[in-house]
Amino acid sequence: MAKGKKKVVKKESANLPSEGLGDSIEKITKATGIKKVVEAVSKATGLDCGCDKRKDKLNTLFHFPVKCLEENEYEYLKDFFVNNNDQCTHKQWITLSTIASRIFNKRIGTSMGCKGCIIEVVGRLRKVYDAYEEKNNK
Repeated sequence: MAKGKKKVVKKESANLPSEGLGDSIEKITKATGIKKVVEAVSKATGLDCGCDKRKDKLNTLFHFPVKCLEENEYEYLKDFFVNNNDQCTHKQWITLSTIASRIFNKRIGTSMGCKGCIIEVVGRLRKVYDAYEEKNNK
């Protein structure tokens, strides 16, 4: 490396919350160096180690619980669901995906993806919002 140049280090997902057990195990294997060894062997043999499938399966089976809405999130969702027909602008999506990422403990991108993904996230947020409404109206 040339004098005066700094090495650029990419931020890993280690700082992001784990979606489930699979993410937590992946963080441990990265920290201990096991993941690098497995990747090297996989590359040398040309065989897939199955880590990604195993991680996804463990995340599905042992998903971490949904967190509670904060007051400002609840108010935003209330306004959103009263004034929208489950469609959103990009600006709204940024806020919705941020709320969903936090309460579902799952990484959700702020760039608008496919319509089906947006509908799924908005639908899940609607269920959480409806549960809050039901609880508050009892």
